[in-house]
Amino acid sequence: MAGSINTVELEDGTKRYRARYRDIGGQQHERRFRRKVDAQRWLDEQTSALVTQTWTAPERGRVTVEAWAAQWLDAQTGLKPSTRYRYGSLLRSQVLPRWGR
Repeated sequence: MAGSINTVELEDGTKRYRARYRDIGGQQHERRFRRKVDAQRWLDEQTSALVTQTWTAPERGRVTVEAWAAQWLDAQTGLKPSTRYRYGSLLRSQVLPRWGR
């Protein structure tokens, strides 16, 4: 995996450093930083994650707790009805109001 860091000049004359890389599927990802050292650090972390196979697509990190909880509860197939009801109730009353979205 080869990444790159380029200097980008903004309309107000300030500079940003754009770090880019391609994931295992060939999709390009980029972020911009004020300091080159921050761009290099981010690029190094992404490269390391790809090499060690611990990389996760950024869009997977955008799943809400509410969506994840619904998916998780549906996957709990071996529960008694009362346990499933209690889990759903706890999610609705304790978890989702605070972290749902």
